[in-house]
Amino acid sequence: MTRSESLAEAQDALTDRMVTVAGVDPQQPLLDVGYGFGGTAAFLNERLGDISVTGLNIELRQLHSSRSESQRSGMGPLSNPRF
Repeated sequence: MTRSESLAEAQDALTDRMVTVAGVDPQQPLLDVGYGFGGTAAFLNERLGDISVTGLNIELRQLHSSRSESQRSGMGPLSNPRF
């Protein structure tokens, strides 16, 4: 991260790099372990289009928040958060 780069920009750059290295195919379902609030799923949907992400997380409050946010923003079936 450079001094002029925000944390969000650095996180997006890291996710972009991981997607490239892993060879993520938008036609294949993706498992996100440590899903948190679903930021990676939202980012991938923005960058790759309609991608199916199943998220696993140990914090139930984050999953509830993620579900609410994905419904509110219209992401619909993009994410499938699980406890």
